[in-house]
Amino acid sequence: MRSLQELAELARAKPGELSWSSGPSLPHFVFAAMLARHGLKQVYIPYRDASAQQADFGEGRVQILSHALLSVRAPVLAGNARILAVTSPERQPSLPDVPTVAESGFAEMEIEGLAGLFGWRDMPPALRDRISADVKAVAADPLVRSRIEASGAQVLGGTPTEFSAAIERQRTRIEQISRVLDLKNVAR
Repeated sequence: MRSLQELAELARAKPGELSWSSGPSLPHFVFAAMLARHGLKQVYIPYRDASAQQADFGEGRVQILSHALLSVRAPVLAGNARILAVTSPERQPSLPDVPTVAESGFAEMEIEGLAGLFGWRDMPPALRDRISADVKAVAADPLVRSRIEASGAQVLGGTPTEFSAAIERQRTRIEQISRVLDLKNVAR
């Protein structure tokens, strides 16, 4: 398989014959919702041990792995796997030839993996802004930035307002996914 489209075609041609596994949170729900939306049947293989999951994926015993980029790095570098798409809104700087899910025709899979710093509800704005400026300065350091990007993550370094907006977009996306999968109380 070279694309998400080829994966969907293969899954349609061989319902229930392909297996998949995933990371423990968003990657699982994003992929499961895509399968449900497109009426595709694949066998889900749960794992307690990520190293066994990665080994089975690298050896082809699990055909699809929906996971964070860092988790699939070893099988990809060994030539045993291919990254079909990234779920971020933009291509990853470390993987410029890998399309986004939206570019691949599966925009419903787009979701950002967010990481950030949180403070207490009534944090003084001056303190919040100073911490935000310090984080931006550290994130701008070329060594720090290169190490973060080497893990498959992107450094965005936005403002607290931009981060709040991204969290709200993610909350909306998770609510959509929970409706597709008929899950209850996911976004609470």
